[in-house]
Amino acid sequence: MDVTVSHRELAVWKAAIALASKVYGATADLPRDEHPELALQLRRTAVAVPTSIAEGSARNNRKEFIGALRAARGSLAELETHLMIASRQQLVPSCERLLQEVADVGRSLSGLLRALVERRVPEGHFHPVTAPTTGVHQPQVP
Repeated sequence: MDVTVSHRELAVWKAAIALASKVYGATADLPRDEHPELALQLRRTAVAVPTSIAEGSARNNRKEFIGALRAARGSLAELETHLMIASRQQLVPSCERLLQEVADVGRSLSGLLRALVERRVPEGHFHPVTAPTTGVHQPQVP
């Protein structure tokens, strides 16, 4: 039976929310007088990822959802770039761990995008299924 699910049930959205929360925590101790824009940019791009996923899912239209997932992937690349700069400047101690999570979210986004583009997921229907080796939810082929 096909059931339309909320963005809150998508594993990629949950992972992106967790990543954004960790970015907020990692930037809490950045010296505001030296690098005020960096903390803001890291937070802004981290929040843009789950926000784009949620917005696209809520539109319940394949084409618009694909566009929003592509925007989320762009924001994720921007976040990765900011984290790499912060890492090289030794400003955020947990950058390597955060970069790994960025890569994980990116793989999940790419998997969902691929499934939607290849039309393996019917319009408006997303079935979270846990992949046995990664623990990442992927859309189920009906």
